[in-house]
Amino acid sequence: RRAVRLYGKGQQQVQSHVTEAYSPIRVTGMADKMGLIPGLAMDLTTCDEHGNPWDFNVDAMRTKAKHIVKHKSALLLVVSPMCSAFSRLQAFNAKRLGEEKMREMIEYGLKHLTFALDLCEIQRSNGLYFLLEHPAGASSWSTSPMQWMLKRDGVQVYEGDLCCYDLRQMVGGEEYYIKKPTRFLTNSPFIGESQPKVTRATTPSLSDT
Repeated sequence: RRAVRLYGKGQQQVQSHVTEAYSPIRVTGMADKMGLIPGLAMDLTTCDEHGNPWDFNVDAMRTKAKHIVKHKSALLLVVSPMCSAFSRLQAFNAKRLGEEKMREMIEYGLKHLTFALDLCEIQRSNGLYFLLEHPAGASSWSTSPMQWMLKRDGVQVYEGDLCCYDLRQMVGGEEYYIKKPTRFLTNSPFIGESQPKVTRATTPSLSDT
């Protein structure tokens, strides 16, 4: 809300307050409840106006998403690209999967990470905000596309635990907060300032990776 207020006269170019990619209706749904203007949620579980799923393996859907981000100005773009290819857990699967399968998995993950960062750069170039989240321990942070984005003006990385955002898991019939250290890539100083400093987690989890 602070970012919305401070954007001031620039709001006439903003058609919605938040759009998300690689995510079902989640942040956009919360924006609607807060009285903000939700944009699109572009995900395999959602469809465009023609009933086509937002499958970013399809060239036409990637092109369409880029057009939407460029021309349907949202104040904030939230992207959550798949992270399994970059998980520390994959090191334990390397021998079982084999070198070729691992290479295919990493190439697939890198393809989608690069596209997600392309969307972020379009947003940044428009003078608007973006937020990309990935696990803190993921190898994606050391990839060339991520390092390139980190060098763009105004782009910063912040780290926080998702338990502070109410992430929970059932363990042995009991519900626990799950820590899951996560890094947030953004060009919005307001997001960085809002990161909680205190963790609420009471148990570790494989989701921490």
